[in-house]
Amino acid sequence: MKALTGITTCCASRRAFAIIANGRIKAWGDSDYGSNAQSVSGVTNASRLIATESAYTAILSGGKIVCWGNSTYGNDLPESYKVLTDIIDVKSTYGAFAALRANGSVITWGNSNYGGIVCPSVLV
Repeated sequence: MKALTGITTCCASRRAFAIIANGRIKAWGDSDYGSNAQSVSGVTNASRLIATESAYTAILSGGKIVCWGNSTYGNDLPESYKVLTDIIDVKSTYGAFAALRANGSVITWGNSNYGGIVCPSVLV
């Protein structure tokens, strides 16, 4: 593998790695665990990576997010979330993601067994 330069962050799933180099996303390792980042190959403004067991989310400049990897573990970002531009933070569990929006609300996606659906009682 050719040496990469301009790397600003590195993240790992269970059996793959992903980096951001000059705003672009690169991944390698086991394809069942998120190494195939072809769906986000055109991204040039990634700033942060977060991983589950086998999926990744990248926060982009401007508050958007993109995902790739295994859909059972978080690569099932709802269409309505893809247009949001106010994501300020993302956290993960083994198989789900939660994103904090600028308005203080939280959105989730991924496997419901790992927190992919917000329980209304926690919002009280």
